[in-house]
Parts: sequence; C-alpha cells; structure tokens
Amino acid sequence: MMVDDQIGEILAYLEASGLRQRSTVFMLSDHGDGWSGLEGDPTNTHGGHFDSLPANKIVLGAQGPGVRPGVTKTLVRTIDLFPTILELARVSAPRSIDGLSLVPALRGGPLEARTLFAETGIALDALNIKKLVAENYDWYEFDPRTGLMQMKPEGSDELLGFKSYMHISGRLRLVVTPYLGKLEVFAFDPEALAERDAPLDLDDAELLDMLAATAAHFGLDRDELESALIDRSFVGLVAANGG
Repeated sequence: MMVDDQIGEILAYLEASGLRQRSTVFMLSDHGDGWSGLEGDPTNTHGGHFDSLPANKIVLGAQGPGVRPGVTKTLVRTIDLFPTILELARVSAPRSIDGLSLVPALRGGPLEARTLFAETGIALDALNIKKLVAENYDWYEFDPRTGLMQMKPEGSDELLGFKSYMHISGRLRLVVTPYLGKLEVFAFDPEALAERDAPLDLDDAELLDMLAATAAHFGLDRDELESALIDRSFVGLVAANGG
C-alpha cells in the first residue's frame, strides 16, 4: 500500500503538471521474493541465491506515448532498460552497453530471445556480522574527514566472491557458485521462468560455450569452471579447443 501511494503521488504530479501525456513511466522492482510462510523453507529467499526462481522474477511495466497495452513472455533483463530509455529519448546507445532496447515490445512488436546473465547479492548464509567483525575487520577503514566507514578495494574484491552467478540460454540454466565450488545445470522454460520436469539434453559444445560466456561476463576463472564441469560429469573429457 505504501508503494502504491508513492507511485500514485508521482503519477498525480505528472498529470497536474501537464507532463503525463509526453512522459513514459517505467515501474520495476530490484528482485522478487520466494515466500511460502513456512519456517525453514529453502524457498524463503530475498534475492540472495538462485534456488528460488520467484526471487529472480520482478515486476516490469511501462506506460506512455506509443506504448501499446499487452504482455510479452520473452525473457528480458533490467539492464535492457538503459538502451530502451535512450532510444525513447532519441539518444544513441554506446556500443559497450550489454542491454538491448525493449522499444519493439512497447510498440506491440515481437522481441528476439536474448541471453540472460544474473548475479545474486552477497550470500548472507556465508557471512554474518559476528564473522565480519571477528575475521574481516581489516576490510574496512574509517575516514575521519567524513565520519564514514568504508570498505577497502581489497575487501570489496574478497566480499564479492560470496555470490552466485547465472546464465540462461534457451532451454538451459547454468548456476555457478565459486566460493562453494558449486556448479549446477537445469532444464529450463524461459517463458515460465521455471525449471522443466524433463531430462537434461546436454550438448558438450553448447555447455562449454555457456560456461566460457559466463566466465568472460563476470570475470571468473574459465579453466577452473571447466574443470568443475568435467569433475561433475557434465561434459566428456573433451577440451574446449577440440584437443
């Protein structure tokens, strides 16, 4: 209700100021929630891992001139909003942008299927306040000029290691959690954003390509991840270079 009230205030201001008819409004959240209400349920999650896919599904809507009412089931990404807004503002998007414009969908047209990369927040089950104070106090430094405590670059680099990374490509979902040495592959339905009750039909070359793209996108150790794939019998003992 609080969020609804706040959005209402923004829309009311746009209407009263005469900006509503020439404004495009986007509404989205940062991540979803998996919540059954049962204590100890592993699906009770708040964006910290990829075990609960509802926690990776968010609200995304748009309203404005030329935006046709409708719903697209094509999987899109929050990073797609940047080039979308630039295109609506008639500004050329830098080539370095990873996202793709959603304007075709806003106009009622189709969207091409796209590859998804995603990462979690810091795994709170791996870190807690007591552990941070006892073991990682040297990650932080106090700035007497501002009175603020801030994290050192080396602390940030180490802390960012406590994440999981996901790559969705077509019918496959790859999840990598480097700090646990964990690597999982799932059959996937991109329209429903859900696992499929179907046996994995893995192609070694396709999976290795996904892994290479994941490592390149997030700056992970490709050789280490490929070794994990082979150790877990996901792929045969065939090197990516065909040797």
